[in-house]
Amino acid sequence: MSKFKQALMISVMVFLGAFVILSLVKDQMRQERQIQHYRQLDSLLESTGLDYIEDFNPFAETTDMRIGLYADGEGYGIVTACLAPEEITGGEMLRSAMYPVDTGDETVQAWYGICGTEAEPQLLLLLDEDNPRCRDVDLVGNRTAGQMDTKGTVQKILTDLSGLPDDGNQIEVTLYTAEVQEVEVKNGFSFNNAIERTGQEVYAAAQKIKETREPYLSFTIDLNEALEQMDW
Repeated sequence: MSKFKQALMISVMVFLGAFVILSLVKDQMRQERQIQHYRQLDSLLESTGLDYIEDFNPFAETTDMRIGLYADGEGYGIVTACLAPEEITGGEMLRSAMYPVDTGDETVQAWYGICGTEAEPQLLLLLDEDNPRCRDVDLVGNRTAGQMDTKGTVQKILTDLSGLPDDGNQIEVTLYTAEVQEVEVKNGFSFNNAIERTGQEVYAAAQKIKETREPYLSFTIDLNEALEQMDW
């Protein structure tokens, strides 16, 4: 091999090596920035000093959110921490109340609250049943949303509020009971295989719940009080 070809090959190898290293460095920097981004969201939520019952990470397109639920006397409150994508400092916190709902059944208590952002509002619904049996929920307004639990009972529902309320800012809620379905965590030859097999079990359980579900309670959520309190 001529010296020219050797030099050319070495140059190409050096260039490729530098390109690979640069790509790895960029990926590492991107990952570090993403970690800092979510740490900032956590810090915003924790800065209130509140003892959260649970926190949620709703899917959002315009901004990232962490939503915290906390007890407030005999009721509940919500904190929404918001941070624009790619940002690692700043952010915004919004507080909102939860309101009791008249379910018409003294054994079933419910609260609702509006959280999230004006661009991507979220609805949080809590259920507290003396005899927990809710396995599936339908929320009906201008569109239908719902939530199912294939292992236990439904107690908390967080869903996108956009386009859901009817023209009077109301949502019809229907609770369903259904046959209990056992979901077994599958072991497979590989991690992906185990996930796939478990996913199939969950899907089958969800289908069985849909087939056996029976409505046992319906009530209406009037969002007007909460909407009036939101500074949007």
